[in-house]
Amino acid sequence: MNLPLFIRRRLFTKAYKRRLNQLQASKLVSAHWLVLFDGRDAYQSEMAQRIQEQRLPLLTRCMGFESGLSGAEMYTFDKKSLLSDLRPPLHIQEKAQELEYDFVLQLSPKPEPPLQYLAALVAAEQRIALNPSKNNDLYSVELSWESCDAATAVQRLFHQLKTYFKHAI
Repeated sequence: MNLPLFIRRRLFTKAYKRRLNQLQASKLVSAHWLVLFDGRDAYQSEMAQRIQEQRLPLLTRCMGFESGLSGAEMYTFDKKSLLSDLRPPLHIQEKAQELEYDFVLQLSPKPEPPLQYLAALVAAEQRIALNPSKNNDLYSVELSWESCDAATAVQRLFHQLKTYFKHAI
């Protein structure tokens, strides 16, 4: 079949756009998030829970340091279970590495060594720190806003992610 060049280009453009749409749709469905938080702070714990609830049925794995939270995809550890060099326990490290993540969200403004280690350990497209107390080269994006309740903070987070990353929440 010998079609003119302009028709072949139009057919290519249609096929290309269709493939791009398929790729975007598959990416949005498999959007995995890892949320790291300090469970000693009730605000961070509530934010982690709200993020996980609002993203159902998409996978959101939460890992909290010294948290009393429990549930599906909610993993916690305490000071007693840390390894001698302040890394999280091996079972937490293995769980964190099971998946590749689109986003790693660090909710703790203070650099907590076990959470920092987990953020550096996992494969992720974007690492995002919320309200960081100091700059850190590990994170590709640092988001901050004035203090507000956890529900409002989660809504702001989702809005910023939709705006900046064109990502389905």
